Amino acid sequence: MVLPIVLVCLGCASDEPVEPVPATPAVATVASADGVTIEYETRGDGPLALVFIHGWMCDRTHWRHQLDVFAEEHAVVALDLAGHGNSGTDRADWTIDRFGADVQAVVEALDLPRVILVAHSMGGQVALTAAAGMADRVLGIVGVDTLHNVEIVIDPDRWDQMMSMYEADFAGTCNNFARAMFPEPTEDPELPDWVRENMCDADPQISIAIARQMPALDHPALLEAASVPVRCINSVKTGVTEIETNRKYGDYDAVLMEGVGHFVMLERPEEFNRLLAEAVEELTGAIPQKSK
Repeated sequence: MVLPIVLVCLGCASDEPVEPVPATPAVATVASADGVTIEYETRGDGPLALVFIHGWMCDRTHWRHQLDVFAEEHAVVALDLAGHGNSGTDRADWTIDRFGADVQAVVEALDLPRVILVAHSMGGQVALTAAAGMADRVLGIVGVDTLHNVEIVIDPDRWDQMMSMYEADFAGTCNNFARAMFPEPTEDPELPDWVRENMCDADPQISIAIARQMPALDHPALLEAASVPVRCINSVKTGVTEIETNRKYGDYDAVLMEGVGHFVMLERPEEFNRLLAEAVEELTGAIPQKSK
């Protein structure tokens, strides 16, 4: 199911300590509930699995600074949702429920008994849906710049205007959207270009179909139905996180990162990884961890 860390000797004739080198992840596929092929990768080992879920128009490479780090103590899984990355595109209905089924298919294929879902942006809604279908497996959700205020209602007219912009000029609108997600200047000047290229290479028809159903989501109901603790790591820049409002619908808390944009796990990975480790420790409680 998962791969151990490979130890490589850096000087066989010397007494220097060996250095841990991450093993190549195992890549596999599974059919989602509607038959669409979902590609995922695994690494690490342990009684707890962290399942990483990307956001809209993204893919699992957005977790490139987290997967090897957390595989040192946990089983780690990252997947491409349908219509993203290397997963299938032959889906009739591009809904959050379908994406939740993608996550559930991977977790059940690997028979993971204890799971924390780590979910960025739209992945937050996906994680809530997936958790509702796997109450016996999911210990909690760590949202990443998502679920700021579940009571916010999207104006359907303004949303339709934005969708019309994507339909008229997908590449240009996507580039403007991705650029706005970063502070000025960024600590890594090459990162915004990488994110823009990654996101704007998405299938326009699928991306727009996904986005069009967002205003209809009942976020309070999703949070209530998940019935698991939710801990968010959010950016101050991208929206006000209403902790008390969200607590009306479930076990919710959040920590905030200053000076970063929407892609907090890519922009400042060391700080983010520390906060994620703290959230995982809180959610797992007394679950024994893999010995080092």
